[in-house]
Amino acid sequence: MNDISFISFRVFNQELTIFGTHNKIMFVEDGMVQGDEDHQPVELLIKAKKQLIEYFDMERKTFDLAYDLDSLTEFQRAVSVEIMEIPYGETRSYKDIAIELGTSPRAVGNACGRNPIPFFIPCHRVIKSNGSLGGFKRGNAQGDLDIKSNLLKLEQSNI
Repeated sequence: MNDISFISFRVFNQELTIFGTHNKIMFVEDGMVQGDEDHQPVELLIKAKKQLIEYFDMERKTFDLAYDLDSLTEFQRAVSVEIMEIPYGETRSYKDIAIELGTSPRAVGNACGRNPIPFFIPCHRVIKSNGSLGGFKRGNAQGDLDIKSNLLKLEQSNI
């Protein structure tokens, strides 16, 4: 059973939809998706929604979910693994991760921009070496940077 399922909800002043199969989270998108009347999200997506709500309610600092990273290149997966090692409430710079992986900060930033499951792979914890935010999600639009800033503030207020 590899049918893709989804669950849409509102959290942290955002509308989000999580997509996945019965055993792995595949990607998160902005906005709500309307399904057929009989659409029932798979149990894993219900668990993901619950954990994300707990995270935003400052009741959870880590996620206990399986992710499908097959759509990522080997390098993007390596960056994702490094990002998932960043502790809650802390940050690392693009440069720090680049040094770990023997690459450039720009390459790390590009990989972060292709993160299919923001929040769960906490790319918001990656900032520029000068302390400024850099980008978030698919670029550096002000709305996305506001989300990144708010996520960092949320975590730092709960450590």
